[in-house]
Amino acid sequence: QFEVREAGEMDGLLLLELRAIDAEAEFERVLLGLQGDELRLMAMEDAFGLHTVKLVSDRIGFSGLQRH
Repeated sequence: QFEVREAGEMDGLLLLELRAIDAEAEFERVLLGLQGDELRLMAMEDAFGLHTVKLVSDRIGFSGLQRH
């Protein structure tokens, strides 16, 4: 489970930060970059502080997104 919050904008992407609620989660933090209804960036930080960044192609998208 993650706590989700908006983290601003960067290069036209809406950034969402997900922080692990469980201290023993595999990933401590995930940053998602959305452009409209498409995921464009995913950056993950594990419990050891290692970062993995993935730029996402046009093949992944979401439909029916709602902001809460």
